[in-house]
Amino acid sequence: MRFDDTGLFWSDWKPPKLKKEKVLRTPPDPVWLRDDYLPYLDEALEFNPLKFSDSDLIQAALMKERLVWDIESYPNYWCCCFLSIDSGRCIYFESTDEEPWFNKSKLDWILRNFQLIDFNGEKYDRHIAAIAVKSRTDCRDYWDATRRIIQFNEPGWLVGRDYGTRKLTINHIDLYELTPLAPSLKTMAGRLGSPLMMDLPFKPGTELSYEQSRIVFWYCFNDLRNTWLLYAAHQENIELRQSLGPRYQLDLRSKSDAQMAEAIFRKETYRRTGQTPKPPDIRPFNRFRFRMPDWINYMTQDLQWVRRAVETTEFIIGENGYIQMPEVLADLVIPIGGASYKMGIGGLHSQEESQSVVANSQYRLFDFDVPSYYPKLILGSGMYPPSIGPVFIPIYQSIVDERLAAKANHFKVKADALKIVVNGTFGKTLDPYSIMYYPELGIQTTISGQLALLMLIERVTLAGFNVVSANTDGVTIRCPAEAERLLHQIVKGWEQDSGLELEPTEYAALYSRDVNNYIAVKTDGTTKTKGVFGEAGLKKNPQVEICSDAVVAYLTKGIPLHVTINGCLDINKFVSVRNVRGGCAKVFPAHTEYIGKVARWAYFEGETGEIITCNKGHLVPTTENARPMMRYDGGLPAGLDYEFYHRVATDHLTSLGLQ
Repeated sequence: MRFDDTGLFWSDWKPPKLKKEKVLRTPPDPVWLRDDYLPYLDEALEFNPLKFSDSDLIQAALMKERLVWDIESYPNYWCCCFLSIDSGRCIYFESTDEEPWFNKSKLDWILRNFQLIDFNGEKYDRHIAAIAVKSRTDCRDYWDATRRIIQFNEPGWLVGRDYGTRKLTINHIDLYELTPLAPSLKTMAGRLGSPLMMDLPFKPGTELSYEQSRIVFWYCFNDLRNTWLLYAAHQENIELRQSLGPRYQLDLRSKSDAQMAEAIFRKETYRRTGQTPKPPDIRPFNRFRFRMPDWINYMTQDLQWVRRAVETTEFIIGENGYIQMPEVLADLVIPIGGASYKMGIGGLHSQEESQSVVANSQYRLFDFDVPSYYPKLILGSGMYPPSIGPVFIPIYQSIVDERLAAKANHFKVKADALKIVVNGTFGKTLDPYSIMYYPELGIQTTISGQLALLMLIERVTLAGFNVVSANTDGVTIRCPAEAERLLHQIVKGWEQDSGLELEPTEYAALYSRDVNNYIAVKTDGTTKTKGVFGEAGLKKNPQVEICSDAVVAYLTKGIPLHVTINGCLDINKFVSVRNVRGGCAKVFPAHTEYIGKVARWAYFEGETGEIITCNKGHLVPTTENARPMMRYDGGLPAGLDYEFYHRVATDHLTSLGLQ
């Protein structure tokens, strides 16, 4: 036990972690590797998509129709398929050992005359297409190039150079980088309710039979439909990037939030200085200390100790250029009043569990959020990435000012686009491959933010208020009705000392399983949800969403759980989706159903068995008595186990401290 443990916040002793025993199961028979494994063969053989005629194709180009496209490659079979999201018509090209040649000039014309939408096309498809339009190349060449790019991670431009090709200049939008954390297309299909989720049907490198080639062709078109689905979901993101691109004379459509920021800083730095910034050398094992702002001050001894600990602790850059929270800070649990808080690289987090706080005539509930928190801290630090130099500050200030002006004038599209750039800048300061890499600035920003919130929490707690939650850039405070004026005076004083601002939102109630899983009910009846209670979509896999919907309806409108659950007609609300490393399958008495690396399932009455991993036979969590739902028509199937969903919703209520 440390000498300063009494009255403070930690012990060196940690309870040992007990390894959870896994029930041993027999891995499923790998039927998907057999020659007679031919999923969806009948449909594949009958598949005959509506094709463009040559005259229709020319007209489509003049009308600027948009095409989703994809390439599939095996040693003896290759296809490149295009599907119009405006007319639903298609055009495709195939190459086999028996018939290697196709109209390469026509493929080249399509690539140069349409706007194309792809998923990971920047890394793969555009380079394979460049090789394909070169004369005297065939499916064996395309497979060799595919293997080098995908399996051995060689740069596509380098592979193409070996075939005598140049980078293919095409008008395309790559959805891969736009998708948070860059999950697979199959994962996104599950999140967005695709009618069919399907893994690549045959192992890469397989010499395909004719029947297998027809299945791969059919599968390629399913990927096109899922790409189309993802493109529709990304419309707002794409529009934001299209609105901002001309301002900087950049094509930002295929860039992530952080990549947008980097491209803009690169362009603006060159425009102002004539110099192109380059990523700095990674400085493994370098040490530095946090520069304590002079406005960070505390009144209690415990927090004064925290201030000294942060000020004297060394941050170390890891071998890979990234920073981990120093152990002395990572293990810190900071008690203030009746609550406790932990610091981290990502931000401050309170440690509440199973908490329900409801406003009434005696108490009000305010959530105070710091708008543009990290941008203001970055500018307030006076620091700048060495690769960019002092010009970083006026560039960043101009972007922040332009964003605030657009917001004030209700130019939502412009304001939202610039917000992406403003926030994306912070992440790049901690990215060792970025021109904005400067871990000292990244740490200065996040630690300053956490210490500032602790300063606010200390002040309101000493004044007798109850902080019920804190997370990264805001706090939620329970305030006696008669003391509201005092609370706002304390907030105003904190704003003056820190140079930051707080925006209040009044809650009617806050129900928390923990700081990252909660339901906040605003006074107008709308809700803010996070974690298990959050809505599935681009950033989150669905997990029996109907259960959280039922809980929200119960808490906000008093609707019984079973009314919401039994009255729902959307199958997407009843499913769960999960990524499974190495793939998974469900073993039935008479057969094994291969599912793949992304599983989707629901719960039905009388269903038995489990979904298990292909490599070791481990249970895929929460799939006991679950039925795979890799394909459905959108209608509600019969036999759903409503009692199961009711139990899960009831467990949610219990986790919120309500049962």
